[in-house]
Amino acid sequence: LAPAAAAVAAAAAVPSGPGRASKSASEAPTSASDSASSCAPSPAAAAAVGAAAAPSGPGRVSRSTSEAAGGGHITDALLAELEAINRRCRGEEAATDDGRRIGSSVKVECLSQSEKERFWAMSSPEGQDAITCLESRMSGVTRDDVIRAVTDPMQRSAWDTTISGFQRLVEADPEDPWREEVIYFMLPCPRPLANREMLQRCWQRDLPGGGWAMLFQSIEDENIWPMSEERVRASARLAGYLLRPIIGGPPDSLELVIINNISFGGNVPTWLTNRVQKLLKNKPLEWARSLERHCKEKRDRS
Repeated sequence: LAPAAAAVAAAAAVPSGPGRASKSASEAPTSASDSASSCAPSPAAAAAVGAAAAPSGPGRVSRSTSEAAGGGHITDALLAELEAINRRCRGEEAATDDGRRIGSSVKVECLSQSEKERFWAMSSPEGQDAITCLESRMSGVTRDDVIRAVTDPMQRSAWDTTISGFQRLVEADPEDPWREEVIYFMLPCPRPLANREMLQRCWQRDLPGGGWAMLFQSIEDENIWPMSEERVRASARLAGYLLRPIIGGPPDSLELVIINNISFGGNVPTWLTNRVQKLLKNKPLEWARSLERHCKEKRDRS
């Protein structure tokens, strides 16, 4: 994500330690030398926050808006691509369900690695498709704890300082199995960059083995939220959360993966983008830790 600013991002996990995610993905390497990713910081891409559900608002989403060309649902393709990106960052074979591969020409770099977390940036030689992937391993929290923390506006505002102005502009149809909504929020950026706004369609899906996914994609709709010359709009081609229970791990242990492919818009020089990225490199890790801490504190109080 990233031609423009740099960002503030999210979480997901598989570094080292016992257990494995319930997906069919294999164990993550326990050291940088085991992975196809090098662990040197890169000026390739910074992270940005995907969003979750928020306040209230009128309207409902038509299911037909998410019908994929050729049948199926748009979330099928989005989910397949997110999972392929996650595998590519881990150094595994990466192909989407339709056979498209994330090729070897895509550069993958590990920007940060610890026992609980790893954070990668992916970039193409053309520099037009920058993606970030953060994995964070959490313990002592349940799937429902995390889902409520990221989708409930009251909880989200209590721990997440990386976005502001959450609005749910179009709410989900109660009969929609994908719980499709349209949301709006602001991404605060450090000076001298202007804050970015985002308008996204989002979906929720249950995954096999007790997992859960929340998927995002930017839209343009003048009837829902008009463009303005006073605001710079960022766009997400692809973003999402993948939440998976860890089989063989401690009780209530989860793997949370957050992937972003976001363009921040605006005419920002490369030197400024790189400088801001270095300043904000630790933001995704802070986001993940804040989420886990909030979930644990809320359980302790209940």
